[in-house]
Formats: sequence, C-alpha cells, structure tokens
Amino acid sequence: MEESKGRVCVTGGTGFIGSWIIKNLLQDGYSVNTTERSNPDTGIPSGFIPQAS
Repeated sequence: MEESKGRVCVTGGTGFIGSWIIKNLLQDGYSVNTTERSNPDTGIPSGFIPQAS
C-alpha cells in the first residue's frame, strides 16, 4: 500500500461539495478525517458518504 501524503480534516465532509473534496484527497493519497452531524430528531448520522473498506 502507498504511503500516505499526510492527514487532512475536512469539515462538512458529509455534504455534496465536501464529499467530492474527500474523494479527490483519497485518490491523491491523503488520509482524511471528517466531522459528521447527527440528525437532531433521530440521533443518527445524516451524511451520505459510503463506508470505505
């Protein structure tokens, strides 16, 4: 596996633009962390980023 270029934190990563930024960072070899807001009604995270494996 390729060595990571570094770690990046993307706020708003579960939104439309943030998810594309994360996709590009991962493709470029960065390690990415993001924040995820819970739905206030259910307490369940409301983002749409699929879990990477």
